[in-house]
Amino acid sequence: MKTYNIMDIKRRVRSIIDQNMEDGQLSANMDVDTLELDDVIQENIVPGIRMVEIGAASMLLGNGKDFSEGLVGKPDPLVNDCMVFKMPKDYLRLVYFCMSSWRVGVSRTISVQDPRYAMQRGTVGMARGCAERPVVAEAYSKEGLTLEAYGCNSDDTVLVAQYIPEPAINESDQVVFPHRLEEASLYAIAALTCTSFGDVGRAQIFMATARQLGSIHIDSSEQVEQNNTSDQ
Repeated sequence: MKTYNIMDIKRRVRSIIDQNMEDGQLSANMDVDTLELDDVIQENIVPGIRMVEIGAASMLLGNGKDFSEGLVGKPDPLVNDCMVFKMPKDYLRLVYFCMSSWRVGVSRTISVQDPRYAMQRGTVGMARGCAERPVVAEAYSKEGLTLEAYGCNSDDTVLVAQYIPEPAINESDQVVFPHRLEEASLYAIAALTCTSFGDVGRAQIFMATARQLGSIHIDSSEQVEQNNTSDQ
């Protein structure tokens, strides 16, 4: 994770947009002054980074933020070999999670909508996660977001627990995100900025670049169109 200054992000996003305009000028749909452009860029910094962090390849996330200290799970009363952990309030995405009895750790979670989740909650023990092939699911309880770890012993402890937090601009006008997602995030912010001004064509080009840089498996044109619709 690396800390970035918002002013520097604005400057670099402006540069990306300017370099892709004819004669170095903003297109007719983006005929705005620098101050207005900066305001729109800032509005799209957090959404752009968040989009990239959610979809990026696991290998580009780095170590993320540690939350293993003091993390103690509760046995699931309905399922054997499952421990339930309360997640941090700023949790966005899992980076890596490993229990002491596991042979391997987990970098991808499943959701409650995933067909594999029903198998974890079922009565067939062989279908659930185990030390050789553990399964981790994101679920919700009265306490909020939880992580359900399948394939645990009752005396297991957490060896590694890392996550990506929700991106946020702090009081010092800084934002923290994985440094290997730097270029992808800048292009995603540029794409959302162009979308805000109605320049969907150029936004699609920038989003395609962001996808390539971050190995993001989403439809860039669909994502741009969704953001354009939400702004209307």
